[in-house]
Parts: sequence; C-alpha cells; structure tokens
Amino acid sequence: MVRVHCDDSVAWGNYGAFNAVLIARFQGALGQKFTVECPDNCIKMQTASVWGCNPFMDESSICKAALGLGLITNEVPSKFAHSLC
Repeated sequence: MVRVHCDDSVAWGNYGAFNAVLIARFQGALGQKFTVECPDNCIKMQTASVWGCNPFMDESSICKAALGLGLITNEVPSKFAHSLC
C-alpha cells in the first residue's frame, strides 16, 4: 500500500518530486495493480486535475479520479486499488 497526496498521478508519481524513484513509482506493465491510500479533503485541492472519465489519462489525480468514481470518500482517508490500462 502506498500513501499518496491529492495531486499525485500515474504520470508524475509524487507531484512536484525531483527524485526519479518517486516520479516513476506508478509506472509499470499494463494491468499492474497498485493499492493506495488517499488523504481526506482531496476535493478541495485546486492543483489536482482529472482528465477523462474512466479510463483517465495518466496525468489525472489518482485520488480525485477515485472520488469521481465513488471508490473513496472525501471525509476520511481511504484505500483503494487501481490498475494501469
């Protein structure tokens, strides 16, 4: 399980990171699954964008995409699994 920030994405890993390991932490083979924990209140993050509507573009916020699909709630930290497609 990986704890993420509201604006982390598959394409950029940790938003604003300069460490190559953090940037590439969600890159992998098609179908590979990742379990993540999103913090609460991601809906308020202005820098976290979502592109697409399932599937989402890899630059989308992982947590905001999960919120949009109803996989997690905004009120408490939530865990879910996502896969690369």
